[in-house]
Amino acid sequence: MKRALRWVFGVFAAVAVLAIAAVIALPFLVDTPRVQTLIAASASQALGRSVKFASVSVAVFPRPAVRLHALEVAEDPRFGTGPFLKLEIGRLALKLRPLFGGRVEFGDLTLLRPVISIIQNADGQLNVASLGWPADGRSPARGGRPGVPAAAGGAGAALPARVTIEKATVTYLARGTAGAPGRYRVEDLDLTVTTGPTLGFEGRARVRPGDLAVAISEGRLALNGGRSFGEAPVSARVGVEGRDIAELVAVVAGPSPAIGGPIKGTLAVSGTLAAPKAAGSVELASVRVRQTNDACPEPKVRTLTLTALKLGGVSWEGNRLTSRPVTASLAGGTVSTTLTVTLDRGMRLGLADLAVKGLPLEPVLVDFLCQGYAVAGPLDLTGALSARGPDLLGTLSGPGQLRIGPGRVVGS
Repeated sequence: MKRALRWVFGVFAAVAVLAIAAVIALPFLVDTPRVQTLIAASASQALGRSVKFASVSVAVFPRPAVRLHALEVAEDPRFGTGPFLKLEIGRLALKLRPLFGGRVEFGDLTLLRPVISIIQNADGQLNVASLGWPADGRSPARGGRPGVPAAAGGAGAALPARVTIEKATVTYLARGTAGAPGRYRVEDLDLTVTTGPTLGFEGRARVRPGDLAVAISEGRLALNGGRSFGEAPVSARVGVEGRDIAELVAVVAGPSPAIGGPIKGTLAVSGTLAAPKAAGSVELASVRVRQTNDACPEPKVRTLTLTALKLGGVSWEGNRLTSRPVTASLAGGTVSTTLTVTLDRGMRLGLADLAVKGLPLEPVLVDFLCQGYAVAGPLDLTGALSARGPDLLGTLSGPGQLRIGPGRVVGS
């Protein structure tokens, strides 16, 4: 028994000595200048953009890896001079067995808190459209595994099978819009990407303004079908949920009237990475339209509430959102319409096939708009309306027919 225990102890001791020796030797086994050149060349070839970082270092714990310090991916020069992506630390895992054989092979890549800039110009083009497409116009080389660039210089390295993005920040800037450029921000983006002929991805994030929770699943990006990442077909399921859309609507439509309420929806994404499309359904259980009206007696702030607002057949393509139909309840009446929102040098709102039935006018004209002289009765209306942001109420117009049922005249 004692002999067996001594044998087991000896084996563990030998393993421990080898592990300590490997830890001590690891920094000497990695040729960091060669690895730095290899990683920069492979990443630049894959993205069609210059990739650089200040330095690399070898980390032993919690697992052997190469740390990339101050990493930057260059921007398409047509969109600016700042970096497309930058981060302080990236971690590229090392495979130990090939390393002791004199070969460098990488495991998973982890990008910690990167900052990514998405820009849309006045023509509707996105800066991500040119990813994977060399600036000299030649077809991007994609040696090795389909969809994965070959390593530079025959160094024997392969790109990681999985890329993990943790706590990323994505800024979106839409130029060429009326007034100030539209700005949105995605925070706390956690995304996992698996490489191959088809990139798989899934993750979650929060969109601000608006504090919308977004969940991405079943994501696919087929690299073989397009000349660049932007032309590659994309598909995914996206779930959206938020407690209040007021801040998001204010960015698009202006601060008054303030439109808010909880939102929940599911969308299927298709198209290409540079020109994505989406289709699905969205529901807002209670939408509050709030504005300050100096003509009202106290309180000056008045609120109109739509309940059970449902956007069926939602589709997004280019700069246009369409929903057929939109249904809601308002003050005991019903509303149905086809909604079109176009975001092109400002916001344009269109309501086609509008049908309002049994809508009491007093809560709208008297309680909300504070008209000093109004007809209060049930409204039936058919027609169409249009408006432009940021002054939706002030630009509201359109043809139609209306009928007001029995009621009374309200006012002095």
